[in-house]
Amino acid sequence: MRLRRKNKRTALSPRATALVLVGVLSIALAAFASLVFNGQLFAAGGPPAPTVQSGPSDPTNQTSASFVFTDNLSGVTFNCSLDGSTFTLCSSPAGYSGLAAGNHSFKVQAKSGAQTSANTEYKWTIDTTAPPAPQITAQPANPTTQTSASFI
Repeated sequence: MRLRRKNKRTALSPRATALVLVGVLSIALAAFASLVFNGQLFAAGGPPAPTVQSGPSDPTNQTSASFVFTDNLSGVTFNCSLDGSTFTLCSSPAGYSGLAAGNHSFKVQAKSGAQTSANTEYKWTIDTTAPPAPQITAQPANPTTQTSASFI
């Protein structure tokens, strides 16, 4: 590669410029190729994000939750997090019990070797507040000789 001076600036010759461009394109293509595995296009840095197939109803009055999840890439392991806790190794289905009333968040990520996918999040609310007691605002007289009654 030969540098030519032109107006006090250092410039690459046309041939050197072409070689640099070819090198940059080669690196870009190699990076893209590394994102394709088993015919699937990955997000940079890991396997595809898992899919949560089922979880608790939202809202629910149940203080336990079970999550079923999968990933398109076989052979991955999973890490799970409940309510912002540290991700730990888990498997599907993942179950939790003794949950408090309020808003909750379950996150799962797939791991393949040293690479980790983006998180998939599932949010739900536990509401254990009992509904108000029914109130009868109209009823038949007591005692009555009526053979049918209506309550409102």
